[in-house]
Amino acid sequence: MNKTIQEKYEYSYQVADNSVDINALLISQLHFSTIVNEVAKKVNPELQLNIRVIAPKGGSFVFQQVIECIYSPNILSGENIHYIADIFVIVGGIIGLKQWLGGKKAEKIEHNGDNVNITFNGETKGVTFNIFNIYSKDKIINSAIEKDEAIDGLIIQNKHPIIEVKKENFNALTSSNGYLEGDTKEEIKPLVKLFIKNPDLVPKNPKLVKWDFLYDGIYKIKAQITDQKFLDDISNTVYRIGAWDAIIADVKIISKFNEAVKVFLPDVYEVVKVHKIDYRIQPKQSKIEGEGF
Repeated sequence: MNKTIQEKYEYSYQVADNSVDINALLISQLHFSTIVNEVAKKVNPELQLNIRVIAPKGGSFVFQQVIECIYSPNILSGENIHYIADIFVIVGGIIGLKQWLGGKKAEKIEHNGDNVNITFNGETKGVTFNIFNIYSKDKIINSAIEKDEAIDGLIIQNKHPIIEVKKENFNALTSSNGYLEGDTKEEIKPLVKLFIKNPDLVPKNPKLVKWDFLYDGIYKIKAQITDQKFLDDISNTVYRIGAWDAIIADVKIISKFNEAVKVFLPDVYEVVKVHKIDYRIQPKQSKIEGEGF
């Protein structure tokens, strides 16, 4: 039979006028939940973690999260019953490390058993291997840490403060992570010919329009179109366009470094400027033909 362990953590938001925008509050809670869940997956992916929020105290912006870990006795023993607390130790370590490094890489890294000694600006600090490994490799956790002007600071505590972020440290906390830079590259290729395979002429979200194309006459790609004039002209039936017509456009390509083959491989395509439409058959009327291929 599964068992449950439970811990409560208090989030105290430091705000200027005892009020905070609801979006800022909810986004902050969502991001910290993302961080906690990601660390939990790294530490022990077999365990189920549930996060709930206790109603805030009247007249304050102090929230309590209830963290429940549901486990089978043969997975989690009495020796590591402090599993939830260990997760928050790692979360606190990651946030503290990012505040200290300010997004930069350390000058020197030395591995010492389960610990890592980090030297930065002439000062050396020790953290666990888990903290440094997750900080230097996990994009989800790093992207979940965002700054909001409505929040001046944050304290997370159980019985004692675990994480404290002051206003003056928010810029360092939300800066880019030097260890995660360099694994992507971006380029804009001018005047690329893209054959239209499946135009989405009536998109559900007009701010996120993606069409299927053939690139270099071979590769099937899905590219977001951000040329608003082109989209407006399509919407207003200025063009008659359909499958196997082509566009001549400037295309942004974001490539990711593939560790297995040690090369950058295209990952994201974006049509930033459409210069010309190259029709398969010259249109005789203004009607748009949107049939797919």
